[in-house]
Amino acid sequence: PDRPIRRITNLEVQADQAWLPDIAAFTLSTLGFQNAPLLAESGRVSGNLELAFRPNQPTEFSGVTRISDGVVQVANLPRSATKMAR
Repeated sequence: PDRPIRRITNLEVQADQAWLPDIAAFTLSTLGFQNAPLLAESGRVSGNLELAFRPNQPTEFSGVTRISDGVVQVANLPRSATKMAR
């Protein structure tokens, strides 16, 4: 079962060409989106992510990441997304 956050915690995650499926699974589950309709199938990710955990508040997050050679599948889209731009 989920345990409530009892103390203020700041967490910074830095990645340099980390395996995208592992980072996506960690990040989505940490933010409470483990059932998100998103599947990171392949690729590498670099960048940083800052997470702020506060009692009785949603997790705050910010950061910049770069994905290379990534394939992401989103439910209800007919094909995987392989080229994305901001």
